[in-house]
Amino acid sequence: MCYPDLNHAQLRIEREAGEGGGPETFTRRVQLLAGTEESARGDGVVFYSFPAAVRGIIRESSQYARLQKQVMFAFSSKYALALYEMVQKRGNLKYKTSEEFSLDRFRALLGVERGKLTRFLHFRQRAIEPAVLEVNALGEYACKVEPIYAGRKVTGLRLSWWTKSLEEKMATLHELRSSRIGRRTRLQGRAETVLALPPPTYLSLWPSDGQSGLTERAYAAFRRDFPGLDVDVVEREFQAYLTDRRPPTDYVKALYGFARKKAKDML
Repeated sequence: MCYPDLNHAQLRIEREAGEGGGPETFTRRVQLLAGTEESARGDGVVFYSFPAAVRGIIRESSQYARLQKQVMFAFSSKYALALYEMVQKRGNLKYKTSEEFSLDRFRALLGVERGKLTRFLHFRQRAIEPAVLEVNALGEYACKVEPIYAGRKVTGLRLSWWTKSLEEKMATLHELRSSRIGRRTRLQGRAETVLALPPPTYLSLWPSDGQSGLTERAYAAFRRDFPGLDVDVVEREFQAYLTDRRPPTDYVKALYGFARKKAKDML
C-alpha cells in the first residue's frame, strides 16, 4: 500500500517484508519529475513526465485524491488543507471508513513543525479542531478525529470519514460561495443573526380629503430627515400643489421629493 506525499517529495511505502516478516514501512525519496520542456513560443506550455520509480508507485497505490481548487483556496489554515487532502485520498475507499495513526504520524501529515504544539491539548485546539471544522464545512466528505487512549494517555488518533448527505452538500456549496469574512464564527455557531427589518408600511396611494398620507413611522422619518420643516405644513402645501395634477403613483416618495426641494430652497 502506498501513500504519496508529494508536498515533501517523498512517499511512505507499506508492504509485506516477505518470509513471514509481516508488514514493513519505509520512506522512499524520489525525484518527482523527469525532464521538462518549455515551449519557446512563450505561451506558458510546459511538457513533463514522471520518472519510472514514481510511475510504479502510483500504479500500485490504493489511494487517490481529487482536489478541487476552489475548496483548496477557501481554507484559512495549512492544517485544514492537509486534512482535506487526507480525507480526499480515503473518501472513495469502498470497505474502509476509518484509519488509525500514531500522534507523531498525524502531526507530520498535518504539517506541524517539529517542536510546535507538543502538548496534545494545544495540538487538538489549534490544529485538529479548526481543521475538522473547515473540512466538514467546505470539503466533499465529512470527517472526525478521535483520540485513542492507553489508560489516560493519548497514544494515537482515529480519522473517520463519510459521504455527506444532500443537505450537507448544499450547505457546503452555499458556504463556498459565501465570504471568508466571519466564516469561523459562522461555522462555530457563534454568528449573530441580523434580521433585516421590513420596509416601512407607507401609504403609497392618495389619502382621503383632509387626511395625512403618512403613517407614524413615515412621519417620524420625515421629521428626522428634514428637521427644519414642519411636516404638517409641507404636506398640506404638497396636496395643494397636486390639486390640478395627476396623483403620483407613490404618494410618500413624491412627498419626500417635494420636502427635499423645500429644504434645499431654505438654504
